[in-house]
Amino acid sequence: MPGWGWVILALVMIGGVAYGLVYAYRHLRSAVHMGGMFATALDKRLGRMADAKAAPRRPKDPAFTQPFSATMERYAEAQAQVEERHDRKRDRHVKTWADWSQFNA
Repeated sequence: MPGWGWVILALVMIGGVAYGLVYAYRHLRSAVHMGGMFATALDKRLGRMADAKAAPRRPKDPAFTQPFSATMERYAEAQAQVEERHDRKRDRHVKTWADWSQFNA
């Protein structure tokens, strides 16, 4: 092979290595950014869980020892909390699907 062939081959190799380094650097930056977003979201969720568990609850008396109206009221409150939790879950689901519909648009 003539001398200029080796020069071209070396330049192509150096270009390929440089392109690989740039590609790896860009993906590393993207991964670090996504990792930061993941850590922030995880911290927010764990913080909410810690706040919810930090509030001490007084144990309630058994339902059969209280008047029926008090039991019905406790049940209604519990059902309201369940509905709120389902609404929050549905809202998160709708938001996630809205985000995904915009992802490749």
